[in-house]
Amino acid sequence: MRVLFAEDEQEIREAVITLLGKFGHTVVAVDKAEDLLVELGRNTFDLILTDNDTGSDMRGLDVARKIRTDPFYKEIQDIPVIIQSGSAIEAETLKLNALFLLKPWGRLQLKMALDEAVLRQAGSPIR
Repeated sequence: MRVLFAEDEQEIREAVITLLGKFGHTVVAVDKAEDLLVELGRNTFDLILTDNDTGSDMRGLDVARKIRTDPFYKEIQDIPVIIQSGSAIEAETLKLNALFLLKPWGRLQLKMALDEAVLRQAGSPIR
C-alpha cells in the first residue's frame, strides 16, 4: 500500500516510516499538512496518515475536510485518512469519515488502524 504520511517531528517521522516499511508499505513523508495536498496532486496514494498538529496553520483535520468536501479532490474523496493526535479529536474525525489514532500509540494500534482503513476502503463491514 502507498501511504502518504505527515509528521513535523523528524524522529517520529523516521520511526513511523521504518515501521510502515516493516509492514510492507511504501511511504512518502512530508512535514506539513499543506504538503500532503501538494503530494496528492503529484502522486497516487492508497491511504493518508497524518498528525493533526504538523506545526503549520493547516491541521490534519483540515486536510481531511478539504479532501472530503473540495470538488478538486472529487476523485479521491474516499481515500482512507488516519489522523493521529495527543488530544481528543475523535468526534471530529468520525464526522469526516476518518480514523483516529490517539498518541502515544504502539505498533499494534497502528497496524489495527491501517487494517481498518483497508477494510473500510474495500467496503467490508468493520468488526
